[in-house]
Amino acid sequence: MDKTDKMNTARKARSKTNPDALLEKALDSFTLSQRETIRERFKSIPVSFRRRYIKVLKGKSRPLAVESFCCECMGWGKVPEEIKNCTSPACSLYLYRPYQ
Repeated sequence: MDKTDKMNTARKARSKTNPDALLEKALDSFTLSQRETIRERFKSIPVSFRRRYIKVLKGKSRPLAVESFCCECMGWGKVPEEIKNCTSPACSLYLYRPYQ
């Protein structure tokens, strides 16, 4: 394997694990205007939460969708503690929130 092949292999591996590349793959089922809205929101999500958000966009996990919503609502802080102590019982997801 020459140097160019090694570089191409490394580039392919990075693109599979890069959250931005994963996001673009997840956006296939959305309209153009929805994609722009999602990309803007994605920029505001802390890096440590981006993979979860991508799974939600792919429809992989409803519980993860609820957790992601709660995380965003709570400001991406100390997630388990803040969600457990949620003070918004009027929220439609209140009874379904994780870490109760």
